Amino acid sequence: MKNKKAVKLLGIVLAGVLMSGCTINLPQTAPAETASTKEEVSAVADSSEVKEETSSVTEETQISSQGETAQNVQADLKARLVEQQNVDEKAIVYFNQDDFDGDGKEEAFALIGEEEDEYGEQTLVNGDVWFVSESECKRLTETMAMGFNESSNVMTMGTTNYVLFNEVFVTSLLTHAWSVENGKAVEAPFSKVGSILTGYDGENRFRIVDSSYDCTLDDTGMMTGHTWKSYYFFYNPETDEINEYGGTDVDSDAAAALCGIDIIDKYLPKGDQADSLYIRGNGLLILNYEHKNGEFTEFYHYIYDFDKGYLVDDAREKTDETPLQGVCRKALCPELAVYPQIEGPNGNVYDD
Repeated sequence: MKNKKAVKLLGIVLAGVLMSGCTINLPQTAPAETASTKEEVSAVADSSEVKEETSSVTEETQISSQGETAQNVQADLKARLVEQQNVDEKAIVYFNQDDFDGDGKEEAFALIGEEEDEYGEQTLVNGDVWFVSESECKRLTETMAMGFNESSNVMTMGTTNYVLFNEVFVTSLLTHAWSVENGKAVEAPFSKVGSILTGYDGENRFRIVDSSYDCTLDDTGMMTGHTWKSYYFFYNPETDEINEYGGTDVDSDAAAALCGIDIIDKYLPKGDQADSLYIRGNGLLILNYEHKNGEFTEFYHYIYDFDKGYLVDDAREKTDETPLQGVCRKALCPELAVYPQIEGPNGNVYDD
């Protein structure tokens, strides 16, 4: 086994990996009561009660007024959608209104159509997504089946809120993602590339599951075999943008020095061919390889978590030595990817 400390990760651009500074809020200690303090408290008790009653009435009035205002705004936006686009209000299955871009003005996303059966934890609608604000009112999608989950259809990354809708296919989902800027709907650069899974690996990170047919190459040159593979994204506070953890190619020596094992020697089946070996900035080493099976070529990969020291599946759960199917790409969205720079055991630097 080679020295694991012989390799360094340099300038990984890992805003999502570096620990943020912690602030410890110590409880404040109340000063000891004195006799004079008690007398002062007693003296103002009666007047405080009167003030509290007055304050309570005022607060209730303010809350009531705010609630009525919010209802009026929602009614106005919904009425605008109904009137300007000739939409049947009864067909509005989902209506989510909020100040999504934090400019003090509210906007709304609506799903309009015919509600179908449940699809897992989602409500399935045969219809389209619409957006309405003070400045625009328009249809965002034209699809056959769109799903939403009210408990998880808004994803917050940094200061940006993304509203998510899933276009539903027989064996996969395609997530449409939208944010709001200056009262207008803006489609995210990672929209419609796969199925977005939120709540992954802590705050400000998410996965996108890619659905591909890339397991087997037949003798006609056609790829078959349905696979699902995860790609990893994070919010970068330095740029206020979303980036993907891209993969940097390394050789087996650098991988062995970093991970403490030679993954090719340990896991590549005898007679099979290693196609690529690369490292992502979130601590994953990926080995892609191919296996000849008569006239067919089958494609597999392993994912090794070198922080934890074992093989994982694409959800980063510990797994056995059964290979994962398909080809795992270095990046799902190359235009969003950032790649780690790695110093090898001999001082050579790997970057993409």
